[in-house]
Amino acid sequence: HSHPHPHSHSHPHIHHIRIHIHIHTPFSSQVATSGNLDAAAQALQQLVAEAPDVPAAHNALGVTYVRGQKHREALAAYQAGYARHPRAYSILRNYCLAQVALLQYGTLELYGGSVDRCREVCERGKAVAPETPETMQALGDMYTLLREFEPAAAHYNQALRAYNTNNKRHRAALAAAGKPSAGEQSPANRDFSPAAALTSLANSYSRAGNVSLALVSIHAALKLQQAADAATLGTYATILTTGFPFAYAHRFIMLRTRYMNVAALTLQDDSCAAGEWRMELGWENCLENSGSRGSSNCDATVQVVNPSRRNTVYGFGASTDAADADTTPAPQNQLTWSNPEKAYTPFPVQYRERTLYSIHMDNVYIGGESGILHKDCVIYTGGVMEDCPAQEALRFQPRDDTETISEPVLSLLAQNMGNYYHFLLDGMVRFVLAEKYLRLGSALKFRDLLVLLPADISFAKQMVDFIGIGATHRVRYVATHAARIKATSLFFLDWQADEHVEAMQADRPGIFPQPQEQSGGDSKFHQTPDLQDEAFWAVERLPNVSKMAQIPVDRSLAYDPWSVFYPPHEGVQLLRARVHARLKAGGLPAAPNATHWKVVYVSRGDVSKQVSAVDGGIRTLANEHFLVDALQELVGPEHFVLFRGSSLSVAQQMAVLASAHVVVGLHGAGLANMVAANPGTALVLFPMDPPVDNCFSHLAAALGLDLTVFTEVASYFWRSYPPLTRSQVQQVTQIVRKALRARHLDFPDNPPTMTEADFASWWRNHTASIASASSPKKGAAGKKQQQQQ
Repeated sequence: HSHPHPHSHSHPHIHHIRIHIHIHTPFSSQVATSGNLDAAAQALQQLVAEAPDVPAAHNALGVTYVRGQKHREALAAYQAGYARHPRAYSILRNYCLAQVALLQYGTLELYGGSVDRCREVCERGKAVAPETPETMQALGDMYTLLREFEPAAAHYNQALRAYNTNNKRHRAALAAAGKPSAGEQSPANRDFSPAAALTSLANSYSRAGNVSLALVSIHAALKLQQAADAATLGTYATILTTGFPFAYAHRFIMLRTRYMNVAALTLQDDSCAAGEWRMELGWENCLENSGSRGSSNCDATVQVVNPSRRNTVYGFGASTDAADADTTPAPQNQLTWSNPEKAYTPFPVQYRERTLYSIHMDNVYIGGESGILHKDCVIYTGGVMEDCPAQEALRFQPRDDTETISEPVLSLLAQNMGNYYHFLLDGMVRFVLAEKYLRLGSALKFRDLLVLLPADISFAKQMVDFIGIGATHRVRYVATHAARIKATSLFFLDWQADEHVEAMQADRPGIFPQPQEQSGGDSKFHQTPDLQDEAFWAVERLPNVSKMAQIPVDRSLAYDPWSVFYPPHEGVQLLRARVHARLKAGGLPAAPNATHWKVVYVSRGDVSKQVSAVDGGIRTLANEHFLVDALQELVGPEHFVLFRGSSLSVAQQMAVLASAHVVVGLHGAGLANMVAANPGTALVLFPMDPPVDNCFSHLAAALGLDLTVFTEVASYFWRSYPPLTRSQVQQVTQIVRKALRARHLDFPDNPPTMTEADFASWWRNHTASIASASSPKKGAAGKKQQQQQ
């Protein structure tokens, strides 16, 4: 039973984990071919009751429940078998795999499981059958999903070593018996794919920051395959996206992954009886009066609503003249580098505005965590195009319950909405643009629309109330990852860059063959790349943007695979205007005050552990206390704010950034609150290296902020920032001092500074306190403390 993991930007890009569940009894052979899973489960329940000492009966019951997508019952059946037969490998193996499958979808606890139990069962399976590579791979999958990438890589390597050892022993035994042994696989390896393990290993290396080993591993996986599969290509694209700036090839590789996933779909429902699906990329083919570009199979009413603003230029040093009174014109803001010799080249400086589309669809399905629209055998990718997690939309079986909403709805569902940046700068931007531009017809008012938002997001209701959606609209929080929604009348506001459309049309057929018509129908599939073609292995170098001094404005979005997540210029400014209005209505500051001016440091110190127990969190700064102390000493406590979003309400977060003159921050979702910052605010950004995601430099460009990129200290996408040196702390304070001077603020001429000796003393005391707090204590308390740290 295969559980493909949806492609995620959130991050975004997680490899597809294959999970194979096999059946080991005659009863389960019948289950495998029977269409009546409920009757099979009932028969197996009776067998378990009559023969509880037969491990295969418990195992077959769990497998049957998994096949019927009754995950709670499956875990209960496996747990009962595990409790009675703690060393039965068939139960351990499938119980482990079932839990890992739910873990990757984030639903393990929802169905009564736990991470601790998952770890316990998988580790016990390894102890019972240490020579079985599949168990090692399952453990690698588990550690990957727990974001513990070093142990994950270690287990994938163990699995590959076990695979090779088993084959050597098996072939040696055959040779000793005088039987042909060439190419023979060990029976212990029958359920193990070395290409899949190499793909997972490549993903773990990439997450751990070892991009070179990640590329070696993914190339090895591709060369083991006769034709690349979607999981391997998806991981390849992820490595490029997080390890190589402006990895243009990502677009083509990921699009091929999407075509392959869609071609493999077989879901049959009332909107697609044949079960043959295709993708509609973007909205250009759906436009009214689109002429030759129109698609007869595009069942949506789509209109361009910003014809005069699309493709207008904005950015650093660019004119950002706003044509409408409800947007705030931005001055010619500047981009500077802390060290010009370390300036990133190429780097986008200016952008073109997206095309905005008003979309209306009748009787359309909404599915997957990203709320993917699909009907009549067509998946609509929307503005994210090749990044559309197409396969997750159709993870459902026809017997799944589907809720029908008969009233008109506005969907704000989009990718990675559980992330604060995406909820704010995708979902809320989509709302304010829909409020202005959505074409509803004369009989319907905007306030009549039922707003759809994703369920189970801690800050969602607070954000909705602050933006004011709850005061004007009814809101439904839907779990489309668990069950589909059918909307009888759906409205949607979306965007895409014209250069993205052009990039899709300017494909490279010699490397990636164009979609072909499938014989006997009109659904489209896509051929896989020819792995024997040397041009494929040079794909990381297409095009050679590394020699450019600056990304040209008409390609600043097309060359950046992350740019599908950058909101439109007008949407950002409309959202800022809405935020400021809401702050004023609540009696909170919406602009800086020349007397009570503020320097804000946006910390990621409250980020939960997302890399490993050792690293703490993604893109955190271990010794940020140095910088916090220095900034506070520089400007005085009355002018300094240490910003930690988890301790503030949404309104308070916005008010802090709206009143700031200077903001210093690490690349992270907390900086999304910069949407409240006023034009001319200075942002000092600690970047990523390689600079693969420029969402905050784009946000600064769209908001009219002055940006200084502090290239002296940078973090890999999945890792943390290195500790600051005294010299680097001093450089940041000098940049902040210069920014305050440029804004003519009342600032001391000779502020106190930390000397080299002061810094050394501070560092000794700080590290000593950490060592003392980290020293092992005896007994259970000490063990608990070590686990927490």
